[in-house]
Amino acid sequence: KSITRTVAASAFGDLPQIQLSSRHPDKLHNILKNSIPEDRLLPPVPLDVTKPSTLSPAFSGADVVISLVGVLTGTPKSFEEIQFKGAENVARATKDVGAKLIHFSAIGANSQSHIMYAKTKGLAETSVLRICPDATIIRPSLVFGPEDDFFNRFSRLSKFLPFLPVFGGGTSRFQPVYVDDLARIVEIIVRNDPDVRKLVAGKIIEAGGPEAPLHKLTMAHSADSKTDAGVDTHEMPAPPTVTTAKVEPDRPFSIFTSREKWFIVSVVAFAGLFSPLTSNIYFPAIPTISRAFNKSTELINLTVTMYIVMQGLAPMVWGPVSDIRGRRPIFLACLFILSLTCVGLALVPVSAYWLLMLLRCIQAAGSASTIALGAGVIGDISTPKERGGFFGMFTIGPMIGPAIGPVLGGALSQHLGWRSIFWFICIASSACLVVLVLFLPETLRSLVGDGSVRPSFIHRPIIPVIKSRGESCYESIPKAKTPRNPFLLLVNVDIIILLTLTAIVCAVYYGFTATVSTLYVTAYPFLSQTEIGLCFLAIGGGMVIGSTCNGKLLDWEYRRFAKKATKAKSASEKTQLNEVLAKQTIAENFPIEQISSSPGSASDGPSYF
Repeated sequence: KSITRTVAASAFGDLPQIQLSSRHPDKLHNILKNSIPEDRLLPPVPLDVTKPSTLSPAFSGADVVISLVGVLTGTPKSFEEIQFKGAENVARATKDVGAKLIHFSAIGANSQSHIMYAKTKGLAETSVLRICPDATIIRPSLVFGPEDDFFNRFSRLSKFLPFLPVFGGGTSRFQPVYVDDLARIVEIIVRNDPDVRKLVAGKIIEAGGPEAPLHKLTMAHSADSKTDAGVDTHEMPAPPTVTTAKVEPDRPFSIFTSREKWFIVSVVAFAGLFSPLTSNIYFPAIPTISRAFNKSTELINLTVTMYIVMQGLAPMVWGPVSDIRGRRPIFLACLFILSLTCVGLALVPVSAYWLLMLLRCIQAAGSASTIALGAGVIGDISTPKERGGFFGMFTIGPMIGPAIGPVLGGALSQHLGWRSIFWFICIASSACLVVLVLFLPETLRSLVGDGSVRPSFIHRPIIPVIKSRGESCYESIPKAKTPRNPFLLLVNVDIIILLTLTAIVCAVYYGFTATVSTLYVTAYPFLSQTEIGLCFLAIGGGMVIGSTCNGKLLDWEYRRFAKKATKAKSASEKTQLNEVLAKQTIAENFPIEQISSSPGSASDGPSYF
C-alpha cells in the first residue's frame, strides 16, 4: 500500500499509472482507490506467479514491474514454487514485455542456507539477475510502520503482559527501516532518470535504518512508545541508509578458518586416541595380570571382551546426548570418567576380580565415545568435500593407539608393574582433559550454528580459538530436530549390512590382538613384555598410513564424482534449475548409492565409498 501511494504521488516525469496484480487484487484495490486518483490506479488484473501463462498478459504495456513475491511460512515445496520458481517466472515475463524489474528480496538471503525462506530468496536473486541483468534487487531490513505486524504486535502484547519475550538473550541487532522511506526508494528507482538507472541497474540494494539497536532495546521501545493504534512511528529510527553492492558471496558453512579447523581436529584426535589406547595398552600385560589375580588367561581375556562390548554400546548413549547438550561438555565428562576409573584400576586389590571387570566396563564407557564425539565435531565444522581429509587426520589419533599402546603397556608392565599402565592412562587422559577445557570450542550447530553464535559458559573454552566471532548468525542454526533414539537406525537394512561387515573386521582384529601376547609368551619364551609390545607396531603402523591415505583419496573421489554429477544434473534439468541449484542439490543429497555403479567408477578405477 505504501509503495503504491508513494509512486502514485510522484511529481517527477510523466504521471505514473499503477496496476495491482496478485491472486486476489480486488481487496487492496478497493482500499486504495479512495486515496489515489482514478486516472492513476488502473483496474486490477489477477495472476498467479506459479502459472507463467497468467503473467505476460498482466505485464503487457508495463514500463516497470515491482515484484513483491514472497511467503513467510509454508512447506519446502511452497517456498521453492513461490519464492524461487515464482520469482523466476516473474523475471522471464518482465523480460518478455521489455519492462524494468525491481525485485524485493530479504536481508539474509543465502542460497546455501539451511532455512528454506533464506535459501529460496538467495536462489531467486541469482536467477533474477541471470534472466534480467539490469534488474534491481532490494533487500529490506525489518520494516516498521503504522500497520506492521512486528512492532505493533509486541506493542499490543505490552498492554497486558508484565514483560515482553526476547530471543537469544536479546543481543541480536536489528536495523529497522520505515515503510514510507522504503517506498521512497522504489519511487526514486522507477523515475526515468538515466543517472539513477546507472547506479541501480544490476545491483543489490540493502535498505536499513541508520541505527542498529539490540533486540532487547527494540522490545523496550515497543513497550514504552505505544499509542492506541500501535507503535508511534514518529519515535522510531530516522530514514534509511541505502547501500548498493554486487551479489555477495555465500556465507561459509563454518566461520572457523582452515587453520582453526585443523587445530580443532588435532585436539579431538588427541582425545580420540584414548579409546583404542586404553584397550590395546592392556594386551602385553595379560599374562602378568593373570598371574597377579591368580585367574586363567581366559578370565582375564573376558575383561577385554566386556571392554569391547561397552565400547560398542557407550557411543549409542553419549552420541545422542552430545547432539542435544553439546560436544564439549560430553567430551569433558567422558575423559573425567576415564581418569577416575584408571585410579580405581591402579588401586584394585588382586582378590577382587569382579571389581576389575566392573571398572573395565566403566572405563570403556568413558573412553570409547571419544571417537564418535570427534566424528561429530568434524561433521559440525566441515563440508563433505573437505571432510575426508579431516577424518584422515582425526583417525591418526585412534590408529596410533593400537600401534603405541602395546609398546607402552609392555614397557610399563615390565619395568614398573602392571598397575603403572593405569596410572599412565590416568595422567595422560587428565592432561587431555586440561587441553580440552582450555582450547576446545563448542561446535554443535544446534547451539552455535556456523560458530558465530555465542554459547553458554560451559560450552566456551577458557582460551578461545577464535578471538572475535563478529555478528551472530542465528540463521545457521538448523531447525531440524535430532533423533534421540539411535536404536531406530537398526531397522534400516543398509545400516545393518554395514554394521555386520564392520563387526566382522573388528572381530578379526581383536581376535588377533587379544591373543598375540599369550601366544607369543608360549611360542617365544625369550621375548620380554616390551619386545612383545613391539610386535604390535606392524598392524598399528599400517592402520596409521592407511587412514591418512584413504582420507585424501576420499576427498579426491568425492570432488571427482560431485563434479560429474553436477554437470549431469544441470544438463538434464536446465529448463528448471540453474547450475547454482544443481550444485546445492548435489552437496545436500550426494548420490552415494551411484558411486559403485557409475561408469566413472568402473572405468577410472576402484570405488572407495
